[in-house]
Amino acid sequence: METDVAGMVPLYERIAYLGKRAEISLKRRVHLAKWDAQTGFIKGTSPEARG
Repeated sequence: METDVAGMVPLYERIAYLGKRAEISLKRRVHLAKWDAQTGFIKGTSPEARG
């Protein structure tokens, strides 16, 4: 993962259609420590987590 100096990583969405996958950048970055890999969401109730 490409972490920047502030410890933030880019968000991507992956879409699958007819057996083909594409990854699209959401043009947003989040702190890696706030990311919950099991659920696929940002932890907490901050405005950042709400979208």
